[in-house]
Amino acid sequence: MDSSRISIRYAKAAYEFALENKEETRLYEEMKLLSSHFFAFKLMSRVMENPTVPTAEKEKILITAGGGDAASESYKKLLKLIVGNKRERYVLFIALMYQNWYRKQRGIVVTKLTTTHVISDEIKEKIVRMIAEEAKGDVDLQTVINPDIIGGFVLELDDKQLDASIRSQLVKMKQELVNNNLLKRKTYDV
Repeated sequence: MDSSRISIRYAKAAYEFALENKEETRLYEEMKLLSSHFFAFKLMSRVMENPTVPTAEKEKILITAGGGDAASESYKKLLKLIVGNKRERYVLFIALMYQNWYRKQRGIVVTKLTTTHVISDEIKEKIVRMIAEEAKGDVDLQTVINPDIIGGFVLELDDKQLDASIRSQLVKMKQELVNNNLLKRKTYDV
C-alpha cells in the first residue's frame, strides 16, 4: 500500500475518532504543531525511519512534538496506534493529511502572507475578513517574514498567488529593459 493511501486512511480515522470525542479542533492544532516540528527538525524523519530507535522513544518524541503532557487523548491514542502498527515513518504525511481533511470538512481556506516585517493583528484581521467574504468560508492565515522580498507582500491562496513585492517588480522591470535592449545583457543582482 502506498504512503498516500495509508496517510489518508489514518487521517480520516483520526478525524472521526476525534470528532466523537469533541477533540477534532484540538487535534488539528496538535497536528499543525507536529508537522511544524518535522519541518524545523529534519532529524525527526530520520529518527522515525530508524529501526534501531525503540518504539517507546519514538512515541515519546511524537507526543512531545504535539504538546507533551497537555496533548489530547485523541492525539496520544493516534500516535500509540501509528507506532504500534509500525507506521511511524508516515507520521508527517498523516499529520498533513489530517490538516487537509479537517480544513475540507470545515470549509477552511489556507492563506499565506509573506511580508518583510511583522504586521499588526488589526491588519491580519482585515485580511482574514476580506478573504473570508470572498471565499465564503473560514480563513487560516499563516504569516511569514522574508526580508528578501524587499517590501510589499506576497499573498498565496490555494493555488493562486498575488505577488505585490518590490523584488518581483524589480525583476519585471529588469526583464522589460533587457527585452527592449535598453540594458545590455549584464547580470545584476536584484
